[in-house]
Amino acid sequence: MFARIAFALPLGAAVTACLLFVMHLMIETGHSTSDTTLARVVDFVRIERAEVVQTSEKRPDRPDPLEAAPDMPQPELAESFASSPAP
Repeated sequence: MFARIAFALPLGAAVTACLLFVMHLMIETGHSTSDTTLARVVDFVRIERAEVVQTSEKRPDRPDPLEAAPDMPQPELAESFASSPAP
């Protein structure tokens, strides 16, 4: 386990240092491209299209009212279940 940490720590530090150097280099060389004479600016214009929406006026018929549910008979419990205490 010590060998894995001893290998990974310097490798991670080297990758971090390289990334910082590359980012610094990109920032320093990026100032020259901010001039508007060198860069082309593309202007997009959105043309709004007329949309035709067709809606249907017909509504579905209402369902018939529900009938009352019939009375359900009470289930009969065996005498041994009725007298035993609940767990």
